[in-house]
Amino acid sequence: MACVGGGVKVPRPEFKEFIAFYTWADESEKRFEQLGLLIETKKMQIFC
Repeated sequence: MACVGGGVKVPRPEFKEFIAFYTWADESEKRFEQLGLLIETKKMQIFC
């Protein structure tokens, strides 16, 4: 029997757009944190 969440962890080509969006959100969160923009940092945490 396979793990329920195991298939999500395997990168697949059809998820390239999602991976790009996640990367953008992660980088934006780090940049906003460095700039001291706490509200925007919280917004980006929702996406990650």
